Amino acid sequence: MKKILTALMALILACSAPALAENAVDAQPQVSDLPLSEAAETVPDPTGTWYLNAFEINGSAFSGSGTGVTLTFNADGTGALAGMNDMTFAWSAEGASLTGVADGTGALLAFAVTEDGALQLTVDGTAMTFSRDPSDAQALTTVTLERFDGNWSCAPAGFTCVIAAGSVTVDGDAARSGAGALDGNALVVDYADGSRDTFYLYNDGTLRLFRSAGGAEERYELTKPAEGEPLA
Repeated sequence: MKKILTALMALILACSAPALAENAVDAQPQVSDLPLSEAAETVPDPTGTWYLNAFEINGSAFSGSGTGVTLTFNADGTGALAGMNDMTFAWSAEGASLTGVADGTGALLAFAVTEDGALQLTVDGTAMTFSRDPSDAQALTTVTLERFDGNWSCAPAGFTCVIAAGSVTVDGDAARSGAGALDGNALVVDYADGSRDTFYLYNDGTLRLFRSAGGAEERYELTKPAEGEPLA
């Protein structure tokens, strides 16, 4: 077994070596060359944190689960790639185009959002695929109304949310309040303006907000200011 593991590691290093050599010559991020034919017609609001699910180097595919690599889009137009090819950047979205400019180098970044909601980016020969949820985080299937209670905040989007016994108050640019009810494992709130917020509790201690209005859906991850133990 030890020989098999040693051979496997040697194979991975052999596949990665050309990419590392290329990085030593040219450390500037390169424009993504992902096929845009697979991209969604309209890019949804990317604001929030995305998690690496998989990546590919020189044709060899690897799982991104447990790597801790994240891609964050802040509401003020700034963003950051952390944990692999670290960088900060400025981003903008228009129609089906989601682009960025790397800080310091000025290199262009082209993101592709696929029809199934994944986000793809190639940097320095490494093709990365991100999703809204980390692969090891799951929505709780059994909840009570009281478990949603608390003061929650979404730092990237710049708003807070207070939940008490199903009553929801959201502050920020889209301030609103309303009374919600449990629907299965979700807390659902319908507002007077016709919009709807659906909240789910996750086992990593976060609260996920799925907001629908005018046929569009936005997704946010909220945390409590003082992080406690993961939910069970």
